[in-house]
Formats: sequence, C-alpha cells, structure tokens
Amino acid sequence: MRTLTRYVFRLYVSRALATTMALTALLLVFDVLANASAIIGKGAGVLMPVFAYAALRAPDVISLVVPLAALLASMMVYGQLVMTSEMVAARAAGVSVHRVIAAMILGAGVLAVAHTAFQEFVVQHSSARLRLWAERDYRGMPPEVAPQRAPTWFAAGDALVHVSGSATDGRRLQGVTVVRRSPEGRLTDIFTADWARFRNGFWQFHEVHRPTSDGPGAAETMPRLDLVLPISPGRFSTLAESPAELGLEELWTLRKNPQSANRPASFYNFWLHRKLAHPAGALVMVLIAAPVALQAARRNRMLLVSFATILAGFLFFVSERVLVALGETGMLPAAVAAWTPAIVFASLGLWVVISMEE
Repeated sequence: MRTLTRYVFRLYVSRALATTMALTALLLVFDVLANASAIIGKGAGVLMPVFAYAALRAPDVISLVVPLAALLASMMVYGQLVMTSEMVAARAAGVSVHRVIAAMILGAGVLAVAHTAFQEFVVQHSSARLRLWAERDYRGMPPEVAPQRAPTWFAAGDALVHVSGSATDGRRLQGVTVVRRSPEGRLTDIFTADWARFRNGFWQFHEVHRPTSDGPGAAETMPRLDLVLPISPGRFSTLAESPAELGLEELWTLRKNPQSANRPASFYNFWLHRKLAHPAGALVMVLIAAPVALQAARRNRMLLVSFATILAGFLFFVSERVLVALGETGMLPAAVAAWTPAIVFASLGLWVVISMEE
C-alpha cells in the first residue's frame, strides 16, 4: 500500500510541477509581448528590461495557474493509471479507488502548502516591486526592494511628512505628521492631523493638533489647515498596496484597523480568507478529476469524461472570480465568498465518485 501511495504521490507532484512551469512559460510569453511596447525604449536597453519584467511577473503568473495545473495534472495521472491498466490491477488486488484519490490529495496538500508559502514570501514582494516600477513608467531597471510599508516618512521641500496610510490614488492620507524646518535645518513648526486630502493644488489637513509652549501636553486644535507642500499624491500612492502585495499578517492587522488604508474591513477580511482558499483549489481539482479514474480504458468514454472535468474546472474558476467581486465589495460574507466554490465543487466531485463506484 505504501508503495502505491508513494508512486501516485510522486507521479502527481511531478506532473503538477511540469504543468505549472509549462503554463507559466506560455502565459508569460503572451504577457511580455502585450507589454513590450511599454517596457522597451525607456533608457535601459532592450533585453534586460524584458527579462526583469518577466522575472517579476512570473511569481504572480505561477500563483495564478497552480489550480489549473493541479486539475490538468490530476487528469493526466488518472488517465495514465487507467490507460496502462494500473488502476484495474490495483482494484483487482483489493485497493480501493479512494486510496488512490487519498494519495493524490496528499500530493495536492503539499502543493497547496507550497503555494501558500510562495504567495506569502515571493509573490507579494515581486508584485510590489513591479507596481513601483510601473508607476515610474518602466524607466530604468526595477527597484531592488519593495516599496516601504506605511507608516513612513517623506521629504517635501523643507518639511518632513509622516503618513500612516493612504488611499489608492494618494489623494487622501491618514494619520499625518508634518515637521517643518528652516533652510538652516532648525525646527520651525510641527503638527499632526487625523487625515488630509489633496485639492486644488494644495493639501487640506483636518483635525489639526499643534503643540504650544503653555506646558507639557498643551496643544492648539484647528478643524482645518490648508498648506502648500511640494509633494504630489503619487508619492503617497505607494502606501496603498494591492491584495497581492499583502501578507497574511498584514491582512489580519488591516481587517482590525481598515482606516489606515482607507478600505473597508470587509475587503481585508475577504482577502485574508481568499489567501487561504485559493491554494486549497489544488485539493478541489483532485476531486473534480476523480471520475476519470473510474472509467474503462475506452477512448470515447475517456474523452467525454475529460471534457466534463474541464467544464467543471472552468465553472469553478468562473464562480471564484464572480465571488471575488462580491466578497471585495462586502455583498457577501468574507468566508462565504472565499470558500463556497471550494466546498461546493469538492462536495460535487466526492458525490460523483461515490455514486459511480456504487
């Protein structure tokens, strides 16, 4: 039994990795060709920017295609076991098809864990660097490090600006501190504001608190302060990360404190679930493709079941994308939007396997 489990496990993992690399290479070629005009001709040569773009884009593409690769790998393994009569021999020896599926699920579980770690430690870093490079209109080479997370300091002429969070366009800031200095570097003014927005070419600071010399803790409070600072909203937009750039720990923090990034808590709560549910798609794909293992080695029958499996996988991916939109906007509870496709299609695949085996 252990020999069969190891054999199926190795077969599945090798097929999944090979399929992932093949799909990534194919999609990456089309992606690079679609963006070549924006990348080339910005003063850094031709080949180096293209290779740099491909290297930064590849992790995101890999993360995207892993569930599809898991589906195709499952179909290939099941199909090979059937066509070579290995499945028939195993069942004749008293091995249930459930044991074969369990070995595949074990391989898919390893793939899902690796996918989660890959998203956490590779994808978010490369996505942040690529976005920052795109904001520079792909000039030069991409930055060596990802943009610094909020809160952080920015230089604005003779002032230093500290920001806790920013809207996606950088025109609205949260938790602002402004330190102004003279040309000689001496402190001339300091104040904090609960929030600020950019309008008509200057910054409007709201709920302003400015320390006074009346004693420790004394402060002057103003409802609004208009100030011209030589810094554009685009500088602050780097604080507003996309979901791909956020790790599980950051999402957990932001769901409790969403005002720091100017998005509702439901958005971060959904993506916290989504970061875990997306890799679990590999497990679902094993169950969706499982009916292939129960077929006789007849070409027409195998083609029909394979087509039905691909259709089920397509419906799974479509339902995922629809529920992503509903989950981000808060129209559905985060857990429901993130986990429903996996639970529904896994249950459907399991039901089909049980029904066909009986």
